[in-house]
Amino acid sequence: MKKKIIIGIVIVLLAGGGFWFYKSKTGTSDAKAKNQLSDLNSYHLEANMEMTINDELKTYKVDVDYLKKDSDLFRVNIYDKTLNQSQIIIRNTEGVFVYTPSMNQVYKFKSEWPYNSDKPYIYQTLLSYFDKENKIEKTKDGLILRSAVAYPHDEKIVSQEIKFDKNMVPLYISLFDEDEAEHVKVEFTKVSINETVDESLFNVEQLSASQTASNLTDDFPLMPLELLGTQLAEQQECSINGTTTHILQFSGDKAFTLIQSLEQPSDTLQTIDTSAELVDLVGGVAMFENNQLKYLYPGLTCSVYSETMSKAEMIEVVSSLQNEVLK
Repeated sequence: MKKKIIIGIVIVLLAGGGFWFYKSKTGTSDAKAKNQLSDLNSYHLEANMEMTINDELKTYKVDVDYLKKDSDLFRVNIYDKTLNQSQIIIRNTEGVFVYTPSMNQVYKFKSEWPYNSDKPYIYQTLLSYFDKENKIEKTKDGLILRSAVAYPHDEKIVSQEIKFDKNMVPLYISLFDEDEAEHVKVEFTKVSINETVDESLFNVEQLSASQTASNLTDDFPLMPLELLGTQLAEQQECSINGTTTHILQFSGDKAFTLIQSLEQPSDTLQTIDTSAELVDLVGGVAMFENNQLKYLYPGLTCSVYSETMSKAEMIEVVSSLQNEVLK
């Protein structure tokens, strides 16, 4: 009888020790992430990002700068390698600004970006997943965190995998759909934490226009691959204030009108205040207001109007634009 009691005590101790060991492993990771977040004063990240949309691979280079002042300052430069074009998003004490160098144009928003939704290239977003339900796997050189995730502007993405090194520096993040197919992969090539970041980076007035010309002329207008069961019913080409504009009308249960205009760069920096909602897509920026989604494609303004489509459906359409001439 005594032998059975001793065996039982040993089993309880082993089980308790195993539980404590598991909690200490995950608890240590949580503590490291919280300490990293609380001690974060600045960082510079560089990454290569790949996105698969309707079997089309899009590649980007992403640079992120952060500086902690009276309020958090951010600058994200998303460079489309295919188009050889950039978009820059800046958050400073005056608001959130979206700058398209090829057009020398700035839109100013009232927005909580980048904290209003998850961003795979924002370090604070990556660290925040330690506070949420997750699975952590220890590796020889760091850890892998897996969790469910919800991207409000890309409902297909439902889970993710993030790898950190032993110092909580991100190495990569992969985003998956419900079939575990990878939609987005971000590989970090350079990470500098709490080193000097020039505050002038967040000054919109110091932005300078890119001399790179848009290469969309031969591929204009662009055709969306995602039509949501509609079909092209009518196409018109016209000139509005000297700007070539294409109006594409799609008929069906989810009828919509797609308007595309080639934009000419301004000689001087233009800042446009807007009351529209900033829609921060993984690979670009749009704005939504009054049943209209306006997509800021480098060198091209693309707008979707519809009385029957949701905002998410409009995003599907503009996200599927392909660089191919509409025949």
